[in-house]
Amino acid sequence: MAGIGFELRRLTGLRSGLLSKLRAYTSAGLISSGPWILTAVTLACVSLGGGFASSQTDELFRALVTYGFAFSLMTVGAVQMALTRWIADRLYLREYDRILSAYLACCSVVGVLQALVAVAFCLFSGFEITTTYLATALYTIICLTWLALIWLTVIREYNQILVSFGLGMAVSVGAMYYWGSDGDLDGYLASYGAGQALTFVLLTRLLVRGMRSDGPRDFSVWKSPLQYKALLGTGITYSLGIWVDKVIFWFQEGLEASSLVRFHPLYDTCSFLAYVTVIPALCINLIHLETSFYERYVAYYRAILGHQPLHVIDREREGMFASLRCGIVQLLRVQGAITAAVVVLAPIVLSVLGLPETAVRLFRLTSLGAFFHVLLLITILVQLYFDLRVAAFMSATVFLVSNAGLTLWSQALGFDYYGLGYASAALVSVVTAYALLDRGLRWLEYETFASQLRPKPS
Repeated sequence: MAGIGFELRRLTGLRSGLLSKLRAYTSAGLISSGPWILTAVTLACVSLGGGFASSQTDELFRALVTYGFAFSLMTVGAVQMALTRWIADRLYLREYDRILSAYLACCSVVGVLQALVAVAFCLFSGFEITTTYLATALYTIICLTWLALIWLTVIREYNQILVSFGLGMAVSVGAMYYWGSDGDLDGYLASYGAGQALTFVLLTRLLVRGMRSDGPRDFSVWKSPLQYKALLGTGITYSLGIWVDKVIFWFQEGLEASSLVRFHPLYDTCSFLAYVTVIPALCINLIHLETSFYERYVAYYRAILGHQPLHVIDREREGMFASLRCGIVQLLRVQGAITAAVVVLAPIVLSVLGLPETAVRLFRLTSLGAFFHVLLLITILVQLYFDLRVAAFMSATVFLVSNAGLTLWSQALGFDYYGLGYASAALVSVVTAYALLDRGLRWLEYETFASQLRPKPS
């Protein structure tokens, strides 16, 4: 991400205009979480414009889209960190020709496997053939889009990435008004899927245009999950941790859209809105924290590899830590202020969105949970920068276990405590992750030099 981050930071620094800064932060938000931002804007446009003709069709469509994102993140997210590490290794070794070949290999494998999973799910749910085909296509495209976002960190064409998502959203909204005006579920799926497909094709075009390939497919990329077992474990536990509280609400107290499709309208909506509130933190991480910290990080390890004197290494280490602290403080100030404003203005926000007043407490708790959650994510990323893979796995595992247990606990307490489990789990997890990171940084020099004398743990 640092490559794109440098370009976006340069844009905000060279051009002082409001539109330039807005474009940079918008690009950062879409690059870090584009597919579900596109979904939020698309569904909001259609809902506000009266595009949904049937509440039952509306509920089933939203549930299918939610399932698409949930299971695509849990499956693609399981291998995301290992694949990212594989790409980073190829860049370090200057094996640029293998990157596009690996992307094509991943797309072919993920596309086939995810399509089979989707078909089986739709058939067991009792959907008709047309609905099964469209839902399978949409789910597969979402999975492939998450995959493309991993590889897009290699290139720096943030303007084209922004255009790709914008065109996809425009096609989805326009098509849903045209094809979905009669309240037909298949029309909604086809319309939304068309926009997602366009975005994926445009993103893939950027990758194909910007990289060379040494062959049609490089399936050796799939060795990375086995090579980096701790990263595989972190990806699995973290991805499950994101959704475990939602799944518990779906099957404990949720409504049934079809035999296998369940949803909890209030909890799902509040959780989704809460995630939207932390987009500024993701933008700050991409444009400022990850770039400034990365520069000092590179300088520190360059001093070690260059056999510099100890006082030079110490100086670079302190500069790296200072940059990290400065970035975290800036993130806490900005995102903390936004989350505080959301908590205070929650009644007004929900009233504008047409949600019941009873959801205010739930929205406040999920917003606090999202704030702690994004801090956890950034802490895990910093752990991985220093190759603290076991610490990252432990942090993600704590999040999964605590989110499941505390969600069940809060659910048993009653409606007034909904969301408390997620918020508490995120807080416990970020405190645990920080403690593990602090311990790892205290032994940074020892681990850096001693690791050269023993095999690297997976």
